[in-house]
Amino acid sequence: NETKEEAVQRIRSAGLTERIELISDETVAAGIVIRQEPKRGEYLPRESLVTVWVSTGPEMQPVPDVVGKNVEAAKIELENVGFTGVSLVEREMSTALWDTVVRQVPEAGEEMPSGQPVQLILSGGCVELPDLKGKTLEEARAELTQKQLDLVEITRIVWPDERLANQVQDQSYMDDSLNQYSPGDQSMQHIKVKLVIYVTEEEETPSDAAQTEEPDSEENGQ
Repeated sequence: NETKEEAVQRIRSAGLTERIELISDETVAAGIVIRQEPKRGEYLPRESLVTVWVSTGPEMQPVPDVVGKNVEAAKIELENVGFTGVSLVEREMSTALWDTVVRQVPEAGEEMPSGQPVQLILSGGCVELPDLKGKTLEEARAELTQKQLDLVEITRIVWPDERLANQVQDQSYMDDSLNQYSPGDQSMQHIKVKLVIYVTEEEETPSDAAQTEEPDSEENGQ
């Protein structure tokens, strides 16, 4: 449990000669003596050889390349060679599919001790936000689902023109960082969408004049 330098000094002070062997160890820090031969307390002629095994720390190995793989497959591959895959909360806009690894830290090929975490930055996808004004609620839902955008709120306003019934009057787009977007903008998938829908006087009830509707879990991408 002494450092290599301390061990060498004590061996030489006893009139003996050291031989250093390096060995990796998952639990002992680099530079610390793990064991010795002969053991402490044995008597030796002067200038006899004492071998000490010094830890080089956990075994260093190259980090595999998991960029372009689905996050779950990437984590399994990292675990199979002794690393821990950690997906970060942040995502990057990318043409790669949602949950695909687009960057990793450390990069592939860099060496580090086994058991250490590899940070995974995932794709948030990339989509052009549609203009839904004038479309029916059903058409809007279908387009949002196809583009993997999350409908989180529907507000209904009363309008006397029956020709506009059930059509989208307005829309708003917002991501988790509260950044707002407009139709035609590029954004990551699964940002939040709010719709305003026309309804007629006959469709209104006192309880839903300004109704907020929570979609099913499958509609918000969960």
